[in-house]
Amino acid sequence: MFAYQDLVDIGDMIGLRAYSTGPGVFADTDFQSLDDVKSVVSRYKKYYRTNSLKSYLVGNRRQREWMVESCKELGVMPTTEGGIDAKLDLTHIIDGFAGNEHSFPIVPLYKDVVELNVEVRYLLHANFDRGLWRALGGKLLLRDHRSSRRSEGSAFHPA
Repeated sequence: MFAYQDLVDIGDMIGLRAYSTGPGVFADTDFQSLDDVKSVVSRYKKYYRTNSLKSYLVGNRRQREWMVESCKELGVMPTTEGGIDAKLDLTHIIDGFAGNEHSFPIVPLYKDVVELNVEVRYLLHANFDRGLWRALGGKLLLRDHRSSRRSEGSAFHPA
């Protein structure tokens, strides 16, 4: 992805902007301080020229909070994955991760979880993609959304 963007940037190739997080930061990264995390996030931003970073189940909650804090300070959008763990997904939302690559691993989702998702994302001005095309432990949400939209009628799917 970055090689493609480099070719576009120097004019050797015509193309659209490519957005990528670069390689992920994984659970084996044992952050010992906020400064450790800031160092990693600043290197990602500088060397990968990206404004987003994928944090794959990085450490305990304090270490994840350091990740969010560092990203916020350095102007990087932290995204994550929940590891098929609803409680972890909820802490990611509360702690300020801007995205999650998977849907919640439980269904149905109740009003309190949906409202938390919406309200926190609104306050953070974040685009939190719940990955509706993937179903972790439940039915495929996107298919249900599409079929319900068809029954309501639209320009593309008249009732």
